[in-house]
Amino acid sequence: MYSNRSNFPVVDKDECLKDILSLTDMRRVMLEKGIRKVGVAKDIAREDVVTVTPEDSLHTAIKKVTAAQIRELPVVSGEDP
Repeated sequence: MYSNRSNFPVVDKDECLKDILSLTDMRRVMLEKGIRKVGVAKDIAREDVVTVTPEDSLHTAIKKVTAAQIRELPVVSGEDP
């Protein structure tokens, strides 16, 4: 399967966003020694996920993307950010 995405959400059993797995992080780990010790996505996924809600302005989203130096920004529920 092919995907042009570079970030993948990691969700719990209730489909709540917990972490994010990026191709950048995967590449970084693949270059390190001991990659065989990495068993699951959770081992390299980032817990500090930057998000926006549907109610946030485009200005807010751009500020967050710029500050975090990321390319994609998950949109989560305003009721449960």
